[in-house]
Amino acid sequence: MTLLSRLRACVPDEREIAPLLQFAAAGGTRITKSGAVEYFSADSENTVLATLRYKNGRITQLCPGPALKGRLQQDQLVQKLSTEAAQTHGSFVSSRVLFSELPMKGAFQWNDRVRVSPCPRSARVGKGLDWFASHGLPGDAEPHLGPPYPFVLEVKSFRSPNPLLETNRAQRDLDTYQYVLTLLLHGRVRYAHYSSGRHWVGVKRRGRIEYHLLHPGFDTGLSGRTDRFARRRMKPAPVHSTSDYYNHLWGGDRELCIPASLAADLATYRALPAEVTRRFNRACYWYSLGVQMASEPALSTVAFATAVECLLPRPSAFPCPSCGKPTGPGPTKLFNEHVRRYGTVPTELQSRREAIYAARSQLVHGSHAQRADEEFFSPSKSSVDGLLIAIVAQRSLIGWLRDPSRTH
Repeated sequence: MTLLSRLRACVPDEREIAPLLQFAAAGGTRITKSGAVEYFSADSENTVLATLRYKNGRITQLCPGPALKGRLQQDQLVQKLSTEAAQTHGSFVSSRVLFSELPMKGAFQWNDRVRVSPCPRSARVGKGLDWFASHGLPGDAEPHLGPPYPFVLEVKSFRSPNPLLETNRAQRDLDTYQYVLTLLLHGRVRYAHYSSGRHWVGVKRRGRIEYHLLHPGFDTGLSGRTDRFARRRMKPAPVHSTSDYYNHLWGGDRELCIPASLAADLATYRALPAEVTRRFNRACYWYSLGVQMASEPALSTVAFATAVECLLPRPSAFPCPSCGKPTGPGPTKLFNEHVRRYGTVPTELQSRREAIYAARSQLVHGSHAQRADEEFFSPSKSSVDGLLIAIVAQRSLIGWLRDPSRTH
């Protein structure tokens, strides 16, 4: 076995190899002109420990350096990294604040792994400076609390003696369940932008509108990592027990409901093979970007369509012997077959659903951009609106996840 094969065998996820090597390389790292990553030992000569080469985020080659030429040195490294990667060092819980168009008033916990819950009272949410705070908006909620409404995502991860690996695990697990829950929950779940720059914000203060230059952000008041889910007095989140959760219009609802299918969908997701999980994670990431960028139709259309593309079978790589073109269905046909199977819509909307891939191609290849090419009152509006493609994308991803007959 090569050193790379041995390291892959001792980690649950290939992405853990990099932080393991980085911590082992006490002499630091360097990116070469070709894009490879060199890891150095801490000896006086700064000897190369190993070099990693990547393609599309996957490790393609690990070249042992002079410090790892001997079998004994490699055995020692494998043993050290295997110990650090082992999921036997206990667990910890990390959290992140997310936002929804509907307030979460109760908690949902799945399998001692994930919990979503209301924002705790320890969060310092002020009042009196919101533009709409003094206006009578529909509903009895206080306008300065939302929408969007904050809630807390908590995820349990495995500990490691390697602090870099432990941090990577927490970040990866939080990202993963954020994207999956964005797909499986109504309410346009999204995150706050923590950009480096400040934003001009209009607020009402002392009876007049003022403009303040502020950093976006939100702090729940919860401590960082904990050994277990903290005990909080919370009622269970309401469960939408009928099968029309993803067909229901939520405009009149007062709080975020949990679909009765959520636990089963999460269990199905966790049971996916490793490579299929990577593809579904990628699809959920693109779907969440579409939700995040819903106010910009060009970006959201590309993101939602790309989410579906992540789950398509690859076109045939075998060329036709006479014309040289690939045989089998192309990407357009594969896309439309997928959304016909999973992205069900009423008959009168099927022709508009068929136009999604063409709209995506026009945007990606630069032949059309709605805000640049159309006037505000333009009579030539796109046949594909943002709500339709969001619905088709969500149904396509969830339908694919639930389909036991999928072969890819």
